Amino acid sequence: MTGKSPETLKAAWDALCDQLKAAGEVIAREGEGLDEASQAEGFEHLGHLALEGLAWALVPDADFPRFVHMNDTPEIADNRFAAIRGDAEYLIRGEIGSLFDLNISLHEGWPFHGGRRVWGDLGLKDLAVDDHGRFELSLSAAPRPGNWLQLPADARIVQIREYFNDWDAHRPGVFEIVRLGSEGEAPPRPTAAEVSERFASLGPWLQGYLTTHTKMVRERITTINGVAQPAPAAAGNRNIWYGPGRFRLAPDEAVVLEFAPPRALTWTVQWLTFPWYGSPDLANRTTSLVAPDARVDADGRVRVVICGWDPCAPNWLDIGVRSEGVLMLRWLWCEEAFPVESRVVRRADLDRQLQSRIAPGERLQAQARRRSHWATRAR
Repeated sequence: MTGKSPETLKAAWDALCDQLKAAGEVIAREGEGLDEASQAEGFEHLGHLALEGLAWALVPDADFPRFVHMNDTPEIADNRFAAIRGDAEYLIRGEIGSLFDLNISLHEGWPFHGGRRVWGDLGLKDLAVDDHGRFELSLSAAPRPGNWLQLPADARIVQIREYFNDWDAHRPGVFEIVRLGSEGEAPPRPTAAEVSERFASLGPWLQGYLTTHTKMVRERITTINGVAQPAPAAAGNRNIWYGPGRFRLAPDEAVVLEFAPPRALTWTVQWLTFPWYGSPDLANRTTSLVAPDARVDADGRVRVVICGWDPCAPNWLDIGVRSEGVLMLRWLWCEEAFPVESRVVRRADLDRQLQSRIAPGERLQAQARRRSHWATRAR
């Protein structure tokens, strides 16, 4: 170690602390005018992002990659990311276990850093999987026998989404990625410059994520107390149709979303915190609805009630005491979608509009099942 290395590393660490402070200033600025609890949610969200961002900053090595869990909206999927480079070759080994499905894609980089291009989007139907749920997938520029995904020169990240559709049956898979030619090798000890560079990458990652998502919520998600009709996103996963919206409700108001189930492999409705686009309490509140758990009324339509009290509606999203939040519909592997209607209903009028109800005991059972799922799923 040179004499200047400690100073270099200390300066990098100080810069990282300054970057965290700058990210906190984004949260403080975006939280102006919000209630205290919403401001607290913003800083809590920042804390989770900092943990995940730092884990990513310290791990990515395209020569010796491994998958890192990074989840921002995990209502139906867990997300794993690994660093790659376009001039190398990789092998992914996986065991899908009891997963409902998965999606494997290659990315130019993080979309909020200009890495907009996405390649692949392979699902289970695109992979040859043996009787034990195992598969191997080659990533390379030139074709390879068996499962193969072409690796573009500009690809820097590989992502695996693990989908959970039945919270009683579906459990996480096991995945490994290796760079071909690294067998028997080990990475060298990191240099001061490399550690400094890793620290320096976290600040732009946090700033980019926070700025992009809060701007999206405030400026692009403009439908209030309703959602845009689900459709593919220009820069999103091509297997997902997104229907974003927002709710803004008085304490005695509910918003009701009504639609015929889409012709899709599965679908989900959830709400997220405003304006952070962060996950609320997933374990102890019913903050999302997955297709198998949705009650379809006798007329063939689904009615989702979003409010802060339990209306005994089977498809209820619990927003607690908050008045504003983000809504997101995701239709996965969708072939055909039908119009989503919305309306605001006063509490005194809601019961008359419900076509089906559940008993309080059913709600307790559903919540216990939900809590168990989040406790046992890899996070």
